[in-house]
Amino acid sequence: MDYSDCQVIVTGGTGALGSAVVGALVEAGATCYVPWRNESEAQRFPYREHNQVRLFGSIDLTDESSVKQLFGEVPRLWASIHVAGGFAMAPVAKTGKSDLMHLIDMNLVSCFLCCSAAVNSISRSGQGGRIVNVAARHALEWRSGAGLVAYRQAREQSHFHRYERRQAPYQRELWQLVSRLLYRG
Repeated sequence: MDYSDCQVIVTGGTGALGSAVVGALVEAGATCYVPWRNESEAQRFPYREHNQVRLFGSIDLTDESSVKQLFGEVPRLWASIHVAGGFAMAPVAKTGKSDLMHLIDMNLVSCFLCCSAAVNSISRSGQGGRIVNVAARHALEWRSGAGLVAYRQAREQSHFHRYERRQAPYQRELWQLVSRLLYRG
């Protein structure tokens, strides 16, 4: 795969999975724009000094203006890979509203805002593009984790799975790159 001259935003790129995605993209020639929220992860990020990586500090992906500003910084966005998110292991009966709202913000809201900004940015470039949202297998097949509160919002996540297929051309090679990283043994 050759991604020379491709500009890619990787949210969650300073985490364990995100670092692997950034590493594979950089190796394939892409320039990666990586927002971070946690200073300690940004300090440990192995590609911090790489000439094909641009770090953007203290970005809140649940804040619409911050997300728009981030996506506005990339001159010719080719792909947006949304790895950011998280989960909580708690039964519904033991999860309060604040925990639920935190999960919805961290997963659903950040996913929506990044998809929206990516569609707008890719459209401005006129070159087409790709959107990849990474989710836990349980989020895509929500019945398998139905007892956990994190997977109660899976129906909304599956909406974005359909959304990304309609809004941006599906690009098999990029998806295979992310898939290989996700399912490596």
